[in-house]
This record gives sequence, C-alpha cells and structure tokens, in this order.
Amino acid sequence: MADVTPSTQAQRRALWSLLRFLRPHRLLFGVSTTLAGLNQLAGIATAGIGAVVVGFAATGASWSTMTPWVYALAVFVPFTALAAWLEMWLVHDIAYRILADLRAELYHAMARLAPAYFVDRRSGDVAATAMADVETLEWFFAHTVGALLVIAFVPPCVLAVLFWIDPWLPWLLLPLVAAVAVIPALFARRAAQQGATLRAALGRAGAETIDTLQGLRELAVFDQRGFWFNLLEQRSDQLTAARVAFGRRDGLEAAAAAALSALGMFTMLVVAARLTSAGTLQPALFPACVILAGALFVPVTAVSRIVANLGNVGAAAQRVDDLLRAEPTVKDLVTRPPAASINADLRFDGVSFRYSEDGPWVLRDVSFQIKAGETVALVGLSGSGKSTLAQLALRFWDPHHGGITLGGHDLKTFPRQALNQYLMLLPQTTTLFDSDLRENIRLGDESADDAAVTQAAHWACADSFISQLPQGYATHTGDRGLQLSGGQRQRIALARALLRRPSLLILDESLSQLDTATEAVVMARIRSARAGQTTLFIAHRPATVRHCDRILLFEAGWLIADGSWHDLHDQEPAFRKLLLTQPPTDPSQPGAQP
Repeated sequence: MADVTPSTQAQRRALWSLLRFLRPHRLLFGVSTTLAGLNQLAGIATAGIGAVVVGFAATGASWSTMTPWVYALAVFVPFTALAAWLEMWLVHDIAYRILADLRAELYHAMARLAPAYFVDRRSGDVAATAMADVETLEWFFAHTVGALLVIAFVPPCVLAVLFWIDPWLPWLLLPLVAAVAVIPALFARRAAQQGATLRAALGRAGAETIDTLQGLRELAVFDQRGFWFNLLEQRSDQLTAARVAFGRRDGLEAAAAAALSALGMFTMLVVAARLTSAGTLQPALFPACVILAGALFVPVTAVSRIVANLGNVGAAAQRVDDLLRAEPTVKDLVTRPPAASINADLRFDGVSFRYSEDGPWVLRDVSFQIKAGETVALVGLSGSGKSTLAQLALRFWDPHHGGITLGGHDLKTFPRQALNQYLMLLPQTTTLFDSDLRENIRLGDESADDAAVTQAAHWACADSFISQLPQGYATHTGDRGLQLSGGQRQRIALARALLRRPSLLILDESLSQLDTATEAVVMARIRSARAGQTTLFIAHRPATVRHCDRILLFEAGWLIADGSWHDLHDQEPAFRKLLLTQPPTDPSQPGAQP
C-alpha cells in the first residue's frame, strides 16, 4: 500500500477543497463529462467496428454481412468527432471560468490578509501562486476531474463486450489493467514530494527574477550584477534539477504503464489467435479482440498519467488553498461599522504592541488623543514607533494591550475595510501604476471629474510639473512611476490622497523627497485644502511639523512629550536634540541650527 504522508494528505485535501469552484458550473460540467464518456465509447466503438469490418473482409464475408457494420461505422465516425469537439470546448470553457473565479478569490484573500501576512513572504513567490500555480490547476479542472469519472464506466463497457465475445477474455486483462491503475499509488509519496519541491523552486525563481528586475539600478550602482546573476543561475539550476527529478519519475511511471499495456495487447493477440485456430472464436472477430484490448488500456493509461501528475498539480493546489484559507492577523468582529456618524477624533489608551510574540516592544503604554480638526505631528528618531502607530490606526494590526477609538468607538467595532471610509495612510514610498497621471490621481476617487483631479494636483503642487509635460495629465508614469522623480511621485500620491478627502489623513514622511521651498508651498496648500479636517504628520523635518497644532515626541516606543512647537523647543531637551539631527530650513525660525 502507498505511503500516505502528511504532504500527500495536504495536497489531497487542497484538491478536494478546490472542487467547490465547480459548483456554479456543475450543469455544464455534467454535460461535458457525459460527452467525454460518449466520446471515449464512440471512439472505442469506431475502432472495434472498423476491426470487425476488416475481419469480415479478410475472411471473405459477403457485402450484405458487412453492410450493417459499415452503416454503424458511418454513424459513429462523425458522432465521435462532434463529441470530441464539444467536450474539449466545454471542459476548457469551464476550466478557464473557474481559473478566473479562483484568481478573483485569491485577490480578495490577498487584500484581506495584507499587510501583516506578507511581512515575511516574498512578493514574487505570492505572485507565482496567483499566476503559475493557478494556471497549473487548469489541468486539474479540464483534464482530471472528468477523466476520473469517465474511467468508472468506460472500461467496464469494453470488458462487457469482450465477455460477450468470449467469457474468458476479460479475465486475461483485468490483472494488467489493475496493475496500470496501481502504478501511480506506488509512486504517490515521491510524486507529492517532487511536486512540492518543483512548485517551491518555481516560486523562488520567480521571486528572485522580480527582485532582480526591480533592483537592477541598485545592482548596477553597487556593481553587484555578477553576484545577483549568479544567484539567479543557482535558482535556475535548482529549478532544472527539480524538473529533471520530476520528469525522471514521471517517465518511469509512463514506461511501466506502456509496458503493461503492450503486454495486455500481446496477451490478447496470442490467446485470441489460439482461440481462433481452435475454432472457438469467430475469425472475423479476431481483429476486434486485439483492438478492444488496446482500447481498454487507453483510458486506464490516460488516468494513470493524470494521477501521476497529481504530485505537481496537488502541490500547486496546496499553495493556492493555503493562501485562500490563511487567517488574517486582524479579524473583523463585526460586519458593519457603528451606525452613528463618526468624527475623526482618534484616541490611543495605554497601547502596547510588538510584531511577534517573542519580538521587542515597538510601542509601550502609549496614550494620547487627537481631536477632530487638529493637525498633529508625530516626531522621533527612526524606530521610535511612529509608523507603527499609523498602521495600528488603520487596523493593519491590533494592539497587544490597550485600546484605540475613533469618534468614541473602539476600532475593533469597525470592519477593517470600513476604516478606509474615514482614515487614509499615505506612506513615504507609494506605488504609481503604469497608467496616465490623471488615472493615477483618480485612484483616490474613481468618480471624480477632471476638474476635481486638477484641483487635487494643484493642492499637491503637482500641477506645476504636470503642465510642463508634453502630454500633460495624459503622460504615462511607466513601471511603478519610474519615469518621474521621487518628489514628483510623492506629489502625485499626495494629490490622490487629497482627492479622497478622508476625515483623518496620515502622512508618513510623504514629503521627504521634496525640496524645502516646494515643501513649504505644499504644507500651506495642505492646510488650506484640509481646513477643519484632521491631519496627522509623521515626519522628521522641522518645516513639516513647525505649524502643526501639536507635536507628539516619541522615543524607543514611549510617548515622552506632547505640546506645541514652542513648548517642546523651550522645555524638552530630547526635542532640541532631535532638531540637531535635521538640516536647517529657515534660520529665522526657532530651532534652526547654523
């Protein structure tokens, strides 16, 4: 009996789980499976009838004896062709529809899991699951499920015909048919392991390739292209080794199945010849016996090859199913946000947080309140916990201790996605899509007209450089916006955020790549655009935080000071020390250093 390992069990569970995607298409699937069975039977009947006609002709039978068989052949030939065409059309139509459904569910799963789930996972490997692994499942839905059902009734029909010809003939073939069917089970453990190794190697190779493409500029700057290309070559060698090992085992299974099939035909040939010479088998049926013996092994061998490939398909299914079943770090306790109107009053009460159970504390007993309409800055050295606060406010994670409220309501009473109606985080590094500038800004509000887009670009000081581009707002940004400078990308992202007009906007070093003159203009326009709305700046530069209503100073995860610019500058040595690390902006302003 085959050794069923945890790996094979997990793959089988994943394949069984993914069968749920067949439910919306079960009617068409039933039709396609029926057509597959009819196609198999019609093909075998065509071959068998043709052999009977040959046998009659070879033994000198009259035309009147052969006429019914010829007419039957004339019916089965076009029917077989039609059934084959309809079957292939339907199974592929169903399979590609299922793949579309599967990818859509994967995208929803990734949105649900982000960002915590992907902190320790490579984007290229996840992309391989969404693309290559899903594509591998086409074989499962188009060529596996239906074929496994067809084998349940096609071989018995062939054996019944052989039994009608001579009751002893099926017993000659049954042991060999069983042996062909058992071959994949004997190799199941190795197939599952090799399939998992192959899918993992594909994922690593894809991840390294994406990393290389995205980091070509840095590799060139540091003259490390040789090292990284050697790493790619190693990944390619590992992938090749995995494919060779998989192919070697697959080839051995195929050879064994082919040998048993040939042995079955040879056995039938010898036995049928002896029966014919003994006069117990009609000579005209001798060719049909041999043809039916070969036809019997066709579906059995095909299913044997399908099952042999389940190691690869099962590994792909497991990777896909694992992603679909993954539980988000933050779980929604409710399906709707509080019914009352929500203001942008944000409160942290004794919040402590760390990214892993055995990791260091990033925030320690932090308490503060940001009132609706305030403009507040979070400052502190890198690693003091500022960005973590912003991510907790959007429920990317939940705090280990303490609570966070928005408008007096516990954040846990909001579905995470619903918070996007009230809060928005604009990080330092943002993604621009390979579309034109207008559509990249409109991502903030898909219903916004061109005038609103232009106004948002003006608030972000992006209109000044957009107007100088030959195609203006129709200019394409290129892959990840690389045709723009860092400061230009930040202003397009800021325009996107201002177009959305969230109740509370969090800007996490979102102006860090702007020159001081442009930053001053942008800050003035932000204050004008968001008058009466809550804005939270996470920044280091004095020009960004100088005119905020309040400044919260963090150090090593602790909130150590809360006050205005002048209060902190006059009374808090840690704040003055922080200013010393920043470049001067305007010597006339307090805190500027010579």
